Amino acid sequence: MTDQTNLPPDAPDAPGASNAPDPLAEVAAAMRRQMAPDPAVVADLYAKLDAEPAPPRDVPVRLVAAAPVAPPTAPAAKPAAAPRPASAGRSRRRFPALAGVGTAVLAVALAVVPLVQGRSEAGTTTAAGGGEAVGSVTAPPVADEPAGPATAPPTTSQTTPTEGDYGPVYDALQAAVANQAAYYYGGATTGVTAENAILDTAEVAKSSVDTGRGSAPAAYSETNVQVEGIDEADIVKTDGSTIFYGHGRTVTLLTADGAGTSVVSRIDVTQAPGWEGTPGGVADLMLAGTTLVVFAHDYSPDFDSPYLDWTYASTSVEYRATQTRVLLYDVTDPANPTFREALGQSGSYSTARLMDGVLYTVTTYSIDDPATADPDDPVTYVPLVTDVAAGPAADAGTPADTEPAADAPVAQASLLPATDIAVFPSLMTTTYAVATAIDVATGARLGEEAVLGGADTVYMSADNLYLGGFTWSADPPVPDATWAATGLADGVTLSSATTLARIALDGGALTAAATTMLPGAILNQFSLDEYDGYLRLALTISGWSDDVGWSQKASLLVLGLDLQPVGSIADLAVDEGIQSVRFSGSVVHIVTYRQTDPLFAIDLSDPTAPTVLGELKIPGFSTYLHPWGDGWLVGLGQNTTDEGVSDGLKLSLFNVADPVNIAETAKLVLPWYDVPALYDHRAVWADVDRGLVGFAATDWTTGSGQELYLVYRVGTTIEQAARLELAASTSYTSDSYSTRGVRVGESLYVVAPSQVTVYALDGFTPEAAVAL
Repeated sequence: MTDQTNLPPDAPDAPGASNAPDPLAEVAAAMRRQMAPDPAVVADLYAKLDAEPAPPRDVPVRLVAAAPVAPPTAPAAKPAAAPRPASAGRSRRRFPALAGVGTAVLAVALAVVPLVQGRSEAGTTTAAGGGEAVGSVTAPPVADEPAGPATAPPTTSQTTPTEGDYGPVYDALQAAVANQAAYYYGGATTGVTAENAILDTAEVAKSSVDTGRGSAPAAYSETNVQVEGIDEADIVKTDGSTIFYGHGRTVTLLTADGAGTSVVSRIDVTQAPGWEGTPGGVADLMLAGTTLVVFAHDYSPDFDSPYLDWTYASTSVEYRATQTRVLLYDVTDPANPTFREALGQSGSYSTARLMDGVLYTVTTYSIDDPATADPDDPVTYVPLVTDVAAGPAADAGTPADTEPAADAPVAQASLLPATDIAVFPSLMTTTYAVATAIDVATGARLGEEAVLGGADTVYMSADNLYLGGFTWSADPPVPDATWAATGLADGVTLSSATTLARIALDGGALTAAATTMLPGAILNQFSLDEYDGYLRLALTISGWSDDVGWSQKASLLVLGLDLQPVGSIADLAVDEGIQSVRFSGSVVHIVTYRQTDPLFAIDLSDPTAPTVLGELKIPGFSTYLHPWGDGWLVGLGQNTTDEGVSDGLKLSLFNVADPVNIAETAKLVLPWYDVPALYDHRAVWADVDRGLVGFAATDWTTGSGQELYLVYRVGTTIEQAARLELAASTSYTSDSYSTRGVRVGESLYVVAPSQVTVYALDGFTPEAAVAL
């Protein structure tokens, strides 16, 4: 007899049809039953969306919850919505798109959770305390500072906020869900209006961005960073005597002693106390004096995923990175590292910076199922921070199979105060960027700030942290001044936009000082640079218009610290996208590409009138540019034929001393390797003083995927100095993504997952090989 257990209950018994169950049909039927919204609900949703007027063009500088108040005994009534002004007259076309299962779930969620939004009139933002911000410029009276996040019970699931009104945050989250549904189903996007508008227009000192030749050769190499004086986290760190390597769930400490190099200790991050889920692998490292900072993920099973079907005997459960752990270890004695304390924050690890002993960590926290957000329970939609002090489980080298002590400390969790959350209007995402500042010496939290809008790009200057979030949007609320500065005509529908927030650092006291929406996309952190109180950035803008059709262009913007435009080059390169950017003082070099590689030199000495000084067109393009002493740049990228077809990698040396007459003075075309350094600058070892540049690569030309570390000598020509083979690995992924080159003294240490190999810089002869 045929087993009918798993057949869809609504499957008809067609005459003559086979009774054998069709697995694909079963899955499809189950998904249709679970995800199909009620027709009446969908019809009501369409009616509400169609009735929404277009959003105002002006973007509030910052949207935050009101000042902290005592928790009400009953949900507080939200203010009545003020009428929203009509659209500023710019016509829009919405891209047609197919609605997937996820959007169907979002549509159902909208029918369940009411949308309550505050609105303002004619671009005027009313601030708490009676202040008024007209055109997102004037700051309101500042409310009393909150007492800080409340300490919660030892488990995050029981955390209860004790201060702040999270209503505006919840409203913004639900508005983002509505905008997603509107984008896929049609209709107008919504907007939310600021409760507070905070703007800091103080001037800041210029940031140094030249990481080229220093005044004297260093005793050892450091992580390749964007801004001099601001360290960036990476998987390998050294202080010149010890090398720290994070791989898997272990940090290995080795002596940097040439032929005498050896492993002195290991740190098993799973033995750090306070884990609430499953400890993940090491994401990055930071070294601050005798303190090693380890970033790792805390994973938990997502049993509440709306895509799980528990009617089946077997189903796949996803493990999600619920928080990032910031683990501090005392490595004064590298042979005996000891655990100090652990701090954590919601979301998966993004990046970290270190400046003047203060650690800045950015994570990405997504509300994957907004239907679970409860307006009366902020823990369901507000990021958390956690703290764990040192305790019985302080031995960093405890074997992984040893149980922690029964009285080991437990994480103390607290919600971010509502006053430390900024949101954007007309969001298309339910993702936060969570930034925290920690004094590494004391372990004290100095500040925290979350931005509902996410951050795909993170750039930090000496005074500000910039968070840029990519968003697919058919109608982003780009301010009129920015729209005009980028030369966009009425009737253009953008394919994407970028949310941008400026977080003032102030020694670690993080404050969201300004926000805006930009047309187009930012390539990476090198696309932004702060100098003499101005933010310069490069954008690739694409979209559709009835007059032109689909178009793309590269633009350069100069913004004040209020993120309002003061100067621009709207059409730097038409029908081309940005491939790499490098700022250096008052000059920026930008590479764009379609079939040839235009390298532009642009004068930014007058921020109100940036000027193109020179342009070089050659085949191919560089995806990374590195300063090579005064007047020189080294480019790493792809070589192409005259027809624009990639045929290998290319190292280029550019003479940019005369910006009017840029020249490519040397180049070397390489086989087609897999090179992580093309897109991750930290993978580049650049020793300008010795004229050497190195990076890991996977050679697929032989079909075997041979793992290599390549070193090139850059002078009047570019020549290969060494082709170093990495030790065989059992990894199923390319080791080149987990390999770094570090110089200590006159030795090069190639740190890879299976082995650390030491080479003499003179001839690159092997000195030692240490298995890991």
